[in-house]
Amino acid sequence: MKPTIINNSVVMVICLYLAYMPELWAADAAILQKVNGVAFVTHPNGKSDLVHEGLGVNVGDTVNTEKDSSLMLVFADKGQVALRPETSFQIKAFHYEEAKPVEDNLVIALLKGGLRTVTGLVSKRGNRDAYKLESANATMGIRGTDFNARLCDSDCQNEQAHQYSVGPLPSGTIGRIVELEGNLNLAHGDGAALQANKLQPLFENDQLNLDGDGQALLVFIDGTRMLLQAGAKIKLREYHYDQAKPEIGKILFEMSAGNVRIGGGMIGKNRPEQVQIITQVASVAMPSANFDLKCGRDEDSNCDSGLYVSVRDGNGLLKSGSQSLALNKGVNAYAPDPTSPAILLDQTPKFIAENSSPLPELIAVQMDKVFGMGAQEIPTGLYVSVNDGSIVLNQGGLSLETSKGESAFAPSDGSSPLLLPNTPAFVNYDAVLGRFPFIPGLCSM
Repeated sequence: MKPTIINNSVVMVICLYLAYMPELWAADAAILQKVNGVAFVTHPNGKSDLVHEGLGVNVGDTVNTEKDSSLMLVFADKGQVALRPETSFQIKAFHYEEAKPVEDNLVIALLKGGLRTVTGLVSKRGNRDAYKLESANATMGIRGTDFNARLCDSDCQNEQAHQYSVGPLPSGTIGRIVELEGNLNLAHGDGAALQANKLQPLFENDQLNLDGDGQALLVFIDGTRMLLQAGAKIKLREYHYDQAKPEIGKILFEMSAGNVRIGGGMIGKNRPEQVQIITQVASVAMPSANFDLKCGRDEDSNCDSGLYVSVRDGNGLLKSGSQSLALNKGVNAYAPDPTSPAILLDQTPKFIAENSSPLPELIAVQMDKVFGMGAQEIPTGLYVSVNDGSIVLNQGGLSLETSKGESAFAPSDGSSPLLLPNTPAFVNYDAVLGRFPFIPGLCSM
């Protein structure tokens, strides 16, 4: 979700307001701002107050927003939390003293609904584990970040379906052709051949042959992306991905000609040992990596005459002959033939360095629209999307680190959390939370 942009004059006014009115937080953990609609605060003694601008809330208080209502809490450490309609939010612990950073502590609980938060000074000073969010089964360690959290029941299903509704894809679809320039010949595993079109569904054992002057962007259901170029020929030999069962994911593709630019997806992150591309001269295992493959030498674009590998991000192995060569970010390598070991190159080959085509990992793809995920069942549980920084999601005995641009899910049955291939529409396009004027690093040094 993109934060609302506000100008510098507004930032200055808010910062001065916070800096010169410390008495606001003399006895309060947070002050309520941007109140829209009806909301209540329930205190530990059971008494409830109607919310208004400037009302202070403290440890033990629970803030409840009604239908079509929303508000923002600004904490004494300058952290900000916005609540969407029909949300229940509790401050379980808070301690902040400017002179005692090691004693910082903030524990909040999302009991119902959803929120977005931009952290303040707690967790950015002496104790990076000082800020936590709790839900029914999951806990989150928050490490200086901007994120959305949503507890889902049937409400999320309705919102997801409202955002996107596309026709169902054929059973067994593993990906689609999202962009296409030139001619791309497609042969299915059953022998049926056709001229591929944009948004063509892809299946296991499909063979794709691209004309020399074209390019095609393939996007797979786990988020892996492949940009085919320069007469690329590739067979989608094996592909398995189930968002609910990340332990069974696998990619095994065969490349025989041309150029391919690859952006890694969820399979590489969940099962790094199960991502492999094989050619006539070498195999490339590139878990959760972004990299380029170029077959052949000079005018020959066939993989049986050599393979170049250039790693933009991540790591992996290049296996050629009887040896394996470790690949890391910024490394370039070449495998000359099936019997010789691969070698490291001193610099990126010119034909890769001067490739002006877009990097697949940077191309915006709305997965919900491409694959009709809005029509799928939305499992109940806690959904988290990280806009900046990182969090650690804990549930079922497993800790899952989620970083900027990633989304994760903790099922309501208490089982282990998992990364998602895309941010659900009900989080990514939340019109309520999207309009709050968040200021990352509000007035902090």
